[in-house]
Amino acid sequence: MTETLYAADVIPSALEGLGTALARHEVSAVVFDLDGTLADSAADLIEGVRRSFRHYNLGEIPSTYLPAALNGTMDGVMADACKAQGWPVPEDLSVLKARFVEEYAEMAYPTTRLYPGAEAVLRLLRDAGIRTAVCTNSHARNATELLNKLGILSYVEFVCGADTFGIQKPSPVPLLNTLAELGVPENQALYVGDSVVDALCAKEANVRFAWHEAGYGGDEPSTYPHLLKFQDWHLIGAELSLHP
Repeated sequence: MTETLYAADVIPSALEGLGTALARHEVSAVVFDLDGTLADSAADLIEGVRRSFRHYNLGEIPSTYLPAALNGTMDGVMADACKAQGWPVPEDLSVLKARFVEEYAEMAYPTTRLYPGAEAVLRLLRDAGIRTAVCTNSHARNATELLNKLGILSYVEFVCGADTFGIQKPSPVPLLNTLAELGVPENQALYVGDSVVDALCAKEANVRFAWHEAGYGGDEPSTYPHLLKFQDWHLIGAELSLHP
């Protein structure tokens, strides 16, 4: 990952048509997943997990370790890390997860970057009067701090984390409650995510789904209903325009 890869934003003309396409689909709110969708945060997430295991002397996760998938719940990420090292999976991961929240915050997200074009999309939505929120399985405090560091917190009206409503995705409850906070019905919303957890959450909430293919979810989201799929944020307007 290089700094220059994330330095340049897309030109406004590359997003022409997004507002018109959203209006045609009667979308008045767009809710976003965070990790793997708006931000490339994989290295920092894994380092937070690594420090959490180290804190409790549970073993050293190699610096070369890369999970097969980095989406879903923190329980799943930690369980996968144990299995990859041949360690038994703790029956209760709550203490480790609580430690992760602290470690992740203390790290201050040093390598996390926005995907190119994501900020331009958020800016366009704000200027068009489209309601926006983030619904993530990260802890709400971590998510809010990260959004602030990335300079996009002001574009987001509400941040829902795994701890906000006492249940996390793929349950539809976080997304439905987020839309309730915005005052927008499900049939006027679009949820943007990168994983099967996001796709299933949207399906169960009866909310249209947009799949960020360049995220961490692999190909599995393709098996779920999605209004569109896109590799690059600056193409989202064009992709929406293709779907009547």
